[in-house]
Amino acid sequence: MLFLLFLITRRIQLHPSFRLDALGGTVREMAGDTLILSLRSAVVWATFTIASALTARIDNDTSAAYQVCQQLWLSTALINDALAIAAQTVLAQALSKGRPEAAMETIKKIISWSIGTGVFLASAVWL
Repeated sequence: MLFLLFLITRRIQLHPSFRLDALGGTVREMAGDTLILSLRSAVVWATFTIASALTARIDNDTSAAYQVCQQLWLSTALINDALAIAAQTVLAQALSKGRPEAAMETIKKIISWSIGTGVFLASAVWL
C-alpha cells in the first residue's frame, strides 16, 4: 500500500499499459472492505475484553469459567475457519474440473463437520 502511495505521489510511470487510476480505485475498494473487517474484529475483541473485565469483578471462579468458554469458542472458530479454507479449495477444484457431484459431496461433508463442531461447542459450554 505504501509503495502504491509512493508511486502515486511521485507520478512514476511503470509501463504504458499500467494505469494508476484504475489501480487506485481497486485499492480504495479493497481498503474499504479491509476497514469493515478490521472494525468487526476490533468490536469482537473489545466485547471479549469488556466481558473479561466484568467477570473478573465478580469472582475468580466466574472469571475462570468464562476464560474456559472463551478458549473453547476461539479454538472452535479457528478450526471452522481452517475447514472453510480447505473446503473452498476443494470446492473450487471440483467445480473447475466440471465435477458438480464432487462439489456437492464436499458441501455435504463440510455442513456435517460444521454441525458437529457446533454441537461439540454447545455441549462443552453447557457442561
